[in-house]
Formats: sequence, structure tokens, C-alpha cells
Amino acid sequence: MATITLGLGAGAAVAAGAAFAGAVTLAGLALAGRRRGRGRRFRGGRRRFGRAVAEESPAVERIMALIREEDASGCARRMACELGGRAQGDLSEEERSILDLVGPGVSPGEGVLPEGAVWEYRAARGLGEAGADCGQAYPTCPLGGAQLMNAVTAYLP
Repeated sequence: MATITLGLGAGAAVAAGAAFAGAVTLAGLALAGRRRGRGRRFRGGRRRFGRAVAEESPAVERIMALIREEDASGCARRMACELGGRAQGDLSEEERSILDLVGPGVSPGEGVLPEGAVWEYRAARGLGEAGADCGQAYPTCPLGGAQLMNAVTAYLP
């Protein structure tokens, strides 16, 4: 009978990898959406009839539900919180793409949020925008904001 033993370093790496799987998925989908939209030009920089929010909402909800499913540790929500707390001018193009996918933040205590994954991530962004301590709000994620973005960018092409 063979016994497999992981050293502390390898075990920590596996745990960290599992911890930010949702964050990697969130960033990957945000960047894929950004790349897909390149090259499209509309008169005046806008589409003639605007965004089809009603058509897009179910698709975005499915994407965010997938991310939530992968995000057992809450790292994708923590990343949305951390990015929401930073000044827009300080964000990289990748970070802005992530916030664009999440959508506008929802301020804590403002009304009742509808159920759904999209609103969880918008609420996380809203916490960051309100100046909340994202580490305290999402204590199950072992990584901070900079660590999350470094780990995410290491996995992306």
C-alpha cells in the first residue's frame, strides 16, 4: 500500500489554488468578454439602440452563478470588494474589466437585494466602495487584494 504525503508547501499551494478558483473564473470571463468586444465600432461610440439589458441579464446571471459555484472560499467576492474600494484611475484594464462584468456596486443597507449571484458580487463591490474591510467581510479567503490579482494574472494568458 502506497502512501502519498504532501509537504506543507505543496499542500498550501493546492489550498491557495482552490481558494481563488472563483476569482480566476471571474477574471477570465471578464477578460474574454473584453476581448470579444474589440474591433466593434458604432457611430458616436455607442450602439444605435443601447444595451439590451433584458436579454443580457439571464446570461450574466448564469455566468455569475457559475463563478459563485467555483467560489467556495469567497475569493471572487473579496476581489470584487477590494477592486471596488480602489480609485477607478488606479485600476488596470483587467481590473476595470472585472468590475464591468460585476456591474455597479450596491451600497450596504440600501433596500432589499433580489436573490441571485449577480447581486452578491455587486454587493461585494458596494462594500468595497463604502470603505469596508474586505478581509473581515470575506474571512474564508486567505488572499488579499494584491495577492488575488497577482495570482489571477499568473493564470491568464
